[in-house]
Amino acid sequence: MKTTQRIDGIRLGLAGGIVIGFSLFFLTIIASMFGYGVELLDILKFYPGYDITPGGAALGFVWGFVDGFIFFALLAWLYNHIHLYHG
Repeated sequence: MKTTQRIDGIRLGLAGGIVIGFSLFFLTIIASMFGYGVELLDILKFYPGYDITPGGAALGFVWGFVDGFIFFALLAWLYNHIHLYHG
């Protein structure tokens, strides 16, 4: 008998959102304090309200969490769909 395991999309989305959110938060803090990585973070100006400031770091966490959650939840859904129905 073949057993299949599903990936919990909510949990993977939460974990991914937290990692991406904190990464963006800390990168923004470092860029605002020391100037490292400013050019890299400039590409994220499409987030409404995001700027390379300590206040922007908090908003960057929120946007990073939302993007990370959506991406990883969709990744889990795609894996489950392909693996369980076509595997």
